[in-house]
Parts: sequence; C-alpha cells; structure tokens
Amino acid sequence: GEVSPEHSVLKLFGSEISQRAARLATEVLGTEALDVAFEGCGYDDTFGRPPWMTQYFQTYRATISAGTSEIQRNIIAQRVLGLPRR
Repeated sequence: GEVSPEHSVLKLFGSEISQRAARLATEVLGTEALDVAFEGCGYDDTFGRPPWMTQYFQTYRATISAGTSEIQRNIIAQRVLGLPRR
C-alpha cells in the first residue's frame, strides 16, 4: 500500500526515453515528420499510431504529469540515493 521510490525511477526513465525516441524519429524523418492531417483539428487514432511529430508533442505530457522530471529526480536523490534535501 505504500509508494516505493523505485516507481520514480521507472516513471522518469520511461517518460524521458519515450521523449528521446520520438525526437530521434522526427529528426530522422525530417520534413516528412510534419505530414500531419488536420481534418477536424485532431488526430483520429482508429487508423493506427499517430504521426511521429504528434507522438513527440504528446511525450511532453508524460514528463509533466504525475510530477515533473525534476521532481522525480529529487525523489530519487533523497529516497533512493539517500542524499540530503537542498
């Protein structure tokens, strides 16, 4: 019933690695990553995964929700590494 500090490590790693992967994909695709259809002002995901540029923008939600990456790093420093609070 108690939250373990390992969850902070998993959340931080998962959100940061997905953001880096999406950024790499958009860099590799170049201008092709901008191929987003704006019919109805939103992406209809019934046809599969959204375009890489859309996925890249959505990764920022993961680094902000449930505590920003900086907060997760502070939790890891204090609870996992045993460092003192600043």
